Amino acid sequence: MSVGADAPQREVRLEGGDNFRDLGGYPVPPRGRVRWRQLFRSGSLHRLSPADVALLRDELGVRLVVDLRSRWEHEAAPGVLGAAGVEVVEAPLRVADRDAAEAALSAGDLAAYYAQLLTDSTAIVADVVARIADADGAAVVHCAAGKDRTGVVAAVLLGTLGVPDEHVVADYALTESTRAVTLRRLGATAAYRERMAALPEAALRAHPETMHELLARLRAQHGSVDGYLRAAGLDPSVPARLRERLVEPLAEQEV
Repeated sequence: MSVGADAPQREVRLEGGDNFRDLGGYPVPPRGRVRWRQLFRSGSLHRLSPADVALLRDELGVRLVVDLRSRWEHEAAPGVLGAAGVEVVEAPLRVADRDAAEAALSAGDLAAYYAQLLTDSTAIVADVVARIADADGAAVVHCAAGKDRTGVVAAVLLGTLGVPDEHVVADYALTESTRAVTLRRLGATAAYRERMAALPEAALRAHPETMHELLARLRAQHGSVDGYLRAAGLDPSVPARLRERLVEPLAEQEV
């Protein structure tokens, strides 16, 4: 299956942001793919330049930003797109047992931490899926580095669309290529610098095995991504609407 020589670039380069990329182009068997330029993932957007804002809002048509960060992050590093007329939804992913979460992070067991995020934030994740299914324009999901919370939500979104695991895993691992730049930019904000200093090296990486294990855990518990969303109480029509909006058929020559 070819994406075509004229396919858009996955990475979107920004002056004041990192790890911003398109989730379009991934295959959806048997004969579809995720639409380009409709769904993006990113690291923090609090340092965007005026040119970045114009690119996202006017050229890419971003109309919805889903911010997965916590309250202290909003206060320490407020975003800028809301002031530019883009709808910003605060959807902080939370864990119920912070001690268990910190223990998993300290041990570098990211899959366990991600599984806890999915378990403890089911209602928030389901709401994010619903908002993107009904978005009137392109949507961006982001956290701080665009790796952990964004990686979990991106995996649910891609899985709901029907993207095979191998591509979900590969998309997660793309964050590794921007890790140094992203961490350096986040380190310019004191609150993030202190947080990163408290984490082991393993917790700052984006290895494929982490996402493989998370997807295996999710299926062991719920059978599928759709099963996870059903358990969260999401209306069954929402995944169908998401697929209708974000999956397009492949042309005959692309199959």
